[in-house]
Amino acid sequence: MAEATVHLAVVAGGQPQYGLQDHERYTCNGSVDLRGNPASRKRTGNWRACYSILGGEFCGALAYYAVGTNLVSYLIKVQKKSNVAAASNIASWQGTCYLTPLLGAFLADSYWGRHRTIVISLMIFTIGMVLLTLSAVLPASMHTIVIPPQELLPSLGLFLTALGLGGMWPCVPTFGADQFDDTDGTEKVQKELYYNWYFFAVNGGFFIASTLLVWVQINYGWGWGFGIPTLFSATGIAGFLACMKLYRYQKPGGSALTRICQVVVAASRKINVDVPDDSSLLYEMPGKESAIVGSRKLLHTDGLRFFDRAATITASDETSGNIPSPWKLCTVTQVEELKVLARMLPVLLAGIIFNTAEAFFPLFIEQGQVMDNDIDGFSIPPATLTTFNCLSALVEMVRLNVAKKGGLMNHNSAVPMNILWQGPQYFFIGVAKVFTVVGFIEFVYEQSPDAMRSLCQACSLIMITLGSYLVSVMLKFINSVTGERGSHGWIPENLNEGHLDRFFWLMAGLQLLNVLVFGFCASRYKRKLAS
Repeated sequence: MAEATVHLAVVAGGQPQYGLQDHERYTCNGSVDLRGNPASRKRTGNWRACYSILGGEFCGALAYYAVGTNLVSYLIKVQKKSNVAAASNIASWQGTCYLTPLLGAFLADSYWGRHRTIVISLMIFTIGMVLLTLSAVLPASMHTIVIPPQELLPSLGLFLTALGLGGMWPCVPTFGADQFDDTDGTEKVQKELYYNWYFFAVNGGFFIASTLLVWVQINYGWGWGFGIPTLFSATGIAGFLACMKLYRYQKPGGSALTRICQVVVAASRKINVDVPDDSSLLYEMPGKESAIVGSRKLLHTDGLRFFDRAATITASDETSGNIPSPWKLCTVTQVEELKVLARMLPVLLAGIIFNTAEAFFPLFIEQGQVMDNDIDGFSIPPATLTTFNCLSALVEMVRLNVAKKGGLMNHNSAVPMNILWQGPQYFFIGVAKVFTVVGFIEFVYEQSPDAMRSLCQACSLIMITLGSYLVSVMLKFINSVTGERGSHGWIPENLNEGHLDRFFWLMAGLQLLNVLVFGFCASRYKRKLAS
């Protein structure tokens, strides 16, 4: 019996190596429990750990959308911003929200781990929500010597919420996926189901925020409208802390950016070295485990041969005697990490134009504010229609025609056109997001290297950042160009005098072109080969 028992061993790379009985007891993807021991299949992870993760994501999404959905109304009516300034500021804030995930993902993959990054980020986000709530409840008469609280608190609060989201967005979906061992067929199927439930949790928070909480903001004030989501955010922190013993953790693998730079430097040093045709001659650590903590080995793939020079063994490498410096010689797995990123990049870049659609929402809300929002005696807040999540070019043409016939072109007032005409444009954007967001999350997690999953998830969020910044720049540029020579421009303060429809037609053309580019990039994509 003693000979039949195979015990757990640890190899030089720090990763556990499993025998037959251990394979049934422990996960085989390198995950550990709270104490750093190999994670038990029965006591950790799986759906028992995902309930709190999905609940925390629901709370975080509700709090974020409670701020972002109707923020244009807060800026225009409370902060007295112009239409263009409000839309531009929101696009910039949204862009920053999607830019900070680079920092959060770097800290998670390199040093902190995903769970610690999530908890710290949630705390920062909650502090930002508290400041926003205080900005809404402090009396207007209060002021300081330099900056009034009504200007300081909202700006600082929005900055902290954006900073906090930087650790939540790239880490929560990947941390949830970490709870399933993809070396086990049953758990791998459950992980694919988790992506759908994750998106459901996000949209559940979005639905409540853009209906119930928007209604609270309009009817009971911004103090309640910001205070309620602040409580939900604090609840999310409690959930993540309460279930720590149930989670499976992936060890941080060190700086991914350093490894990428090492490959580039090592390949550049050997620019005159020929890459062998036999990939087995390239440098790799012996055994089954990778030299990178928290990562399995990646098999060599053809293409991008310039980077293969970093793993090509030269005479000086063989005579050095000691372990070669990674700045001179890299493993195949390290080289393949960079190749994976290079191949994913064109697919992700195609998401920039697509993600401009959501950045249109402030313009949609401004459009709704000059429409008839009364339905059978009930006043619908324009921001509520984001629940339909593009027919906006056509809707704006009809709205302008109604304004012209009614003699309202020179009046900054609502036209007799029902606000439900905006429903389809939100609906089609929402349908598009269902197909793309879940697909992008799964694509990024499955195709990214094990030790770079948070970073790759952040890279996909950067596409949303660039889309938001693109809208911000285009709004300012188009408004300055079309507003010359005494013209009102496409997006004036009085939308009845403008041509918002032309802007929507322009973006519709860009979306069509983007579909063609995405199809070309996706058809040429080469998948990674994991050992």
